[in-house]
Amino acid sequence: MLNLGQCRTSSVPPGHYLYFQKLLQSRSCSRFNLQRRLSCRDACKPVAGQIKTYTAKTLILNIVETGWKTKENAATLWTFVSDLCVYFLISASRGAKILEEVLSPVFNGVIGSDDHSAYSAYLKNEKRQLCWPHLIKKTQGAQKQPSQPGSLYLCQKHAEGNGRLFTYWHAYLESDCSLEQLYHATTLIRARMKKYCYKYSE
Repeated sequence: MLNLGQCRTSSVPPGHYLYFQKLLQSRSCSRFNLQRRLSCRDACKPVAGQIKTYTAKTLILNIVETGWKTKENAATLWTFVSDLCVYFLISASRGAKILEEVLSPVFNGVIGSDDHSAYSAYLKNEKRQLCWPHLIKKTQGAQKQPSQPGSLYLCQKHAEGNGRLFTYWHAYLESDCSLEQLYHATTLIRARMKKYCYKYSE
């Protein structure tokens, strides 16, 4: 049984991708020639191919795309994080064609990502989990500048729902209950949040 007494509501800590973002955007990055630092890629191709194959077949995959610019050109670091390994790809493109290249035209797993348009263009189903930090940030931003009648109320309700969900999540981490028990314990919270989305999207 979930014990909520000792758990506190907190926001989701930002992912490790923020570290890469700061690193790639820092001045020190421009001091290096990234092409030279990637000169060993030919030797890594066999292993990289195996990781890419596993990535395309995994059931749950978190993806982050981080762009940066140098004096010469711009590039994007794609990071595909599965349960067993991480696949990195540097490309000039930030579009859906990269997802097709790495994951094949059809991916049968669940993708966790931000709301970048490339994912919507690539995915043909609803197997997607939007990044919680991004959702929370957007909710907080919309609360400060509501654009439509009812949007402030919707954001407030979602902020409350987010807090309750993560209270249960932290309780789950500290308990011996199963994911199924967590799912059932949060059914009402998720149903209310879904109801508000449908109500104010009309």
